Amino acid sequence: MSEGLRVYASMQGRFPDDAYITNAVDLAATCERLGFTGALIHFNHRVPDPWLLSSLLIQQSTTFVPMVAVQPYYTSPFALAKMLATTAYLHGRRVDLNMVAGSTPGELRQVGDRLDHGARFDRMDEYLSVLTALLVGGSPAARPDPVYDYEKPEHFAAGMDPELLPRIFIGGSSDEAVDLSVRHGAVAVTNPAPADLFADGFAASVGRRTDSGVRFGLIVRETSEEAWAAARRYFPPNRAAQINVKLHGRASDSVWRKDLANLSAEETHEGVFWLGAIMSGASHSPFLVGSAEEVGRYFSRYLECGVSEIILASPWEEYESNAEFLAQWTVSGQGLS
Repeated sequence: MSEGLRVYASMQGRFPDDAYITNAVDLAATCERLGFTGALIHFNHRVPDPWLLSSLLIQQSTTFVPMVAVQPYYTSPFALAKMLATTAYLHGRRVDLNMVAGSTPGELRQVGDRLDHGARFDRMDEYLSVLTALLVGGSPAARPDPVYDYEKPEHFAAGMDPELLPRIFIGGSSDEAVDLSVRHGAVAVTNPAPADLFADGFAASVGRRTDSGVRFGLIVRETSEEAWAAARRYFPPNRAAQINVKLHGRASDSVWRKDLANLSAEETHEGVFWLGAIMSGASHSPFLVGSAEEVGRYFSRYLECGVSEIILASPWEEYESNAEFLAQWTVSGQGLS
């Protein structure tokens, strides 16, 4: 298991926007300065291609690691392997992968992807097996009806330096997502439930079989009152978004979205775990809000469950204080790794 706590920021902002690229380059510099590993580069139908953006950020940085969101319907394993190997060859740099099975029905319908929840994870299992063969060799498991009917992909293995191979993250709270993470040695990552539910659910399912990560935001101040005032300035209430969370969550096949719909009866849990950013329609992740002592005690409960990776959903203005806070609450006590 990993020592310390690896931290990734998140790309934010709307596109097209004159400041989008400038902000992205600034984000890479901020991550390096604060000791973050890198940042999640999103994928959806309204943002720039994450690979072109990541190439730019690598050229504008020294140690920054893009974590590119990958949708199997958008990028074939052959194309992905080629981009990873080419980036390693051109820049001697690693790119991590955030594998997304897909939980937004509208986007899936737009591209004619009508597989159900289980079938999408079956496809991703095959995708990762083929990708491994293309990167390092070995034969992917034979399947009776393969989605990627490649002939001996291991013959085209890139033979990449092991240090430049991607770290793979698989998002999802379902048993299928966790089992897939374990099978491929990936980081199982989720938007977490409140600490006790997380311990009894997702963390118990992952156990110590593979690394685990969480995605949430942090708003920490000297006093609880100051933290909550800041949180509500960032994310004012939005009644329409609250209704949308409940209705769409119950209709979704995403385990997290269904859990969220049930949890949303209470906006704040245990005085620290806050769903208000989601209920405002401005975030997809929960937040921990309060004084450093309050958030630290609560956050340590996730670390005790074996969490070794965090993807920050905080507003960028909070990264400085987030880094100071996180440096005090690591698994090894040695700061960010």
